[in-house]
Amino acid sequence: MSGAPGHFESLCGLLARRAGRVHCLGACGVGMAGLARLLQSLGFDVSGCDLAAGGPLCEGLRAAGIPVAKGHDPAHLDAGFDWLIRSSAVNPECGELGAAAARGLPLFRRGEVLAALCGMYETLAVSGTHGKTTTTAMLTQILRAAGRDPAYCVGGECPALEGVAGPGAGRVLVAEADESDGTLALYAPAVLVVTNIEFDHAEHFTLADDVRACFRAAAERAGRVVYCADDPGALEVCGSLPHALGYGFSGAAGIRGADFEETAQGVRFKVVRAGADLGALALPAPGRHNALDALAACAAAFERGVDFDCAARAMAAFVPVRRRFETLADAGGIRIISDYAHHPSEIATAARNVSRMSAGRRLALFQPHRYSRTRALGPDFPPAFQGFDELVLAPVYAASEPRVDGGTHWDLYGRFRECGMKPMCAASLGQAERYFERRLRAGDVLCAVGAGDVGLIASSLGAAVRGRSLPGLDPALDWVPALRRHAGPATPIRSDEPLAGRTTFGVGGAADAFAETSSAGEAGRILRWCHARNVPAIPLGAGSNMLVSDLGVRGLVLRARGGEFNACEFDGNGLVLAGAGLRLGELVARAAERGWSGLEFLAGIPGTVGGALRMNAGAAGGEIGRVVEWVRFLDPAGEQRLAKGSDLGFVYRDCPGLRDAFVVDAALRLERGRPEDIRGRVEEQLRKRDWMRGLRSAGSVFKNPGGETAGRLLEQAGLKGVRVGGAAICERHANVIVAGAGATASDVMALMELARSAVARLRGIVLELEVRCLE
Repeated sequence: MSGAPGHFESLCGLLARRAGRVHCLGACGVGMAGLARLLQSLGFDVSGCDLAAGGPLCEGLRAAGIPVAKGHDPAHLDAGFDWLIRSSAVNPECGELGAAAARGLPLFRRGEVLAALCGMYETLAVSGTHGKTTTTAMLTQILRAAGRDPAYCVGGECPALEGVAGPGAGRVLVAEADESDGTLALYAPAVLVVTNIEFDHAEHFTLADDVRACFRAAAERAGRVVYCADDPGALEVCGSLPHALGYGFSGAAGIRGADFEETAQGVRFKVVRAGADLGALALPAPGRHNALDALAACAAAFERGVDFDCAARAMAAFVPVRRRFETLADAGGIRIISDYAHHPSEIATAARNVSRMSAGRRLALFQPHRYSRTRALGPDFPPAFQGFDELVLAPVYAASEPRVDGGTHWDLYGRFRECGMKPMCAASLGQAERYFERRLRAGDVLCAVGAGDVGLIASSLGAAVRGRSLPGLDPALDWVPALRRHAGPATPIRSDEPLAGRTTFGVGGAADAFAETSSAGEAGRILRWCHARNVPAIPLGAGSNMLVSDLGVRGLVLRARGGEFNACEFDGNGLVLAGAGLRLGELVARAAERGWSGLEFLAGIPGTVGGALRMNAGAAGGEIGRVVEWVRFLDPAGEQRLAKGSDLGFVYRDCPGLRDAFVVDAALRLERGRPEDIRGRVEEQLRKRDWMRGLRSAGSVFKNPGGETAGRLLEQAGLKGVRVGGAAICERHANVIVAGAGATASDVMALMELARSAVARLRGIVLELEVRCLE
């Protein structure tokens, strides 16, 4: 119905009734939550639903008497609603929307409803690619200081306001007008503020001209326009309009800032109107961008008759919106900042602010917002992060958007590497949080950047910094000394141990703790201790099938080495007892010497027996699982178990029964053969693999899908020789990734993900990793 003739007019008619049952899909988003509160204040019976029906906004709605259900169940519609509103974050394919269409219920976008609602007020609408939330909060606080008590709807949480929307006491409404879905073009406010215009929202707009056309439509419909004369986009769209007034620091601005200076408390500048010096304005917020937002708010307030002194007092006491370069903690020499920036221009501003405030390490955690934006603006992100000493990239916050080729954080990582920058990729926000807990130290400033749920990580880290002084932020500092005391001198526990040199890739970060043991009894004691304290314990063999994240590994990495783990005993009846730490090459050679066949396929694989069993290693048509009689292992609680090979569920390149096990040893069933024949087959296998000698790789990266080989699929996708940073897909075999000079684990991981995506696009086959990634 959203594209039908008269659609907007019918919406205006529904609003004019000031009665009826309205249901909001995506009610817990900041924009929809504010709209729901305004509709309730006008007399509507409002309810909502959301996939994530929780958090402060949801609690605020429920406290106001607006029920919010979890999920998008078509059964919600049985309550009998007159019309529905959907957030752009709600998946268009969700069942509730389909059921609404089938019932013929009127359905409107959030932006349409707010635009129509603005027609019921004397509206001051604040628009712009950046800064509109802050400017809306500023303008609301100025009007309140002037005794106007406006209704408001702001796209962020501001402690100075009672929620994200309020009904006010008159006919004036201050509304943040969002351009993301094009509904800005429907606004016809008394005053329209345009803070700036840049290309964004690639999920809706194709070209920069489309964005400008959207703003132009709103500007032409507005009674008055207040625009930033310093911004090329806003100047182009609004500068020639007869009803427009420019603000900024340039000489062309009608409301002009002058003598700008940064202070310890924020910024200070003079305000000049039509050549007359109105006075100085002090703002407790950093950066020229905040000064421009304050000028915008003042200019809009002047249009409604507010005097400068009142505006200046309000700005001196301004309370910023949360997550707008918000300091969440400043303790123990560490500062945690949360910033909503998700466009390169906004990020560059945050980077400049961080650079000005710290002489120590400047760290950033970035969660890109939407795949479409990440792809469209990809080349602009790396320069925006100049000035940060370290950057961790988290996966894209999709905002219900389907995955877009070229728009993942792995694609973005490739952009950074093309610019010579070396960020680190996190598999999840949780992994990033654990990394920073481990690495933060006095003098650091960490800025968590993005419009998604990265703010939750910033809040968690902020609470940790406030609650625990350094070095107590790192949980490993509690348990590693205790484990060291428990293990005793026989098993040294090394903390913060680099793992790159313990894998064949030769890349990656450090483990919280690392130990080697030659005794199954000692390994069991350590595992029991870890299990009782929820400390992760990860077994490591030769590291020939492992990729360690650049962010390191949380917990204890435990390696079986020497002693009983090097056992290699033949019983003369076809069974060999092989310890978990025994190298495969040594096992194969000893079996060949004694005339025992069945392991030749393992020749040249640089692993250990334990690792081979856990992944069911194989080559040339053979698999170790086929010769296993039994395996002795320790379970996660450190208890010793014995299982027949047939009970462990060996499958292609996996053994489910050993996934969480620490292997002690195994009995392998072999067959008699002539030693010279066995040695010949071993030498043939070694010759086939000789080309890989000396390469920093893990052999085959992907498992072969049914009926195909991963190498052939990757070659068909044209991936041989493709590089990300220092890692490259091998020219000789496309299913091998080689870590060259300067390579990082993130290079390898990005290359794996890009290769997998390429094959999925070409053949519709999603390759499964054979390499195990440790984090």
